[in-house]
Amino acid sequence: MLSHKKPDSVINVKVEFGEGEGKVPLDNIAKRAAAYKPKERVTYKMIKEYIEAKYGFKVYTAYIAEVKRALGLPMYDTPNAVE
Repeated sequence: MLSHKKPDSVINVKVEFGEGEGKVPLDNIAKRAAAYKPKERVTYKMIKEYIEAKYGFKVYTAYIAEVKRALGLPMYDTPNAVE
């Protein structure tokens, strides 16, 4: 069973941002946040737009999926897939 229990103790922490001694620089926070940013995935829409711009014809997503399967490229689960 879950219960609503109050914490036994609380620790208050003050953090000051900015330049100077005892302060956390904002530049370091921005650099660390950029390192944790996930890589952008290439979507089927992006592939379709690229092929149309470069080669001048439209492709279906089924064709893209077939080529990805044949080449062994990573395929991601679709959020709207039917089981």
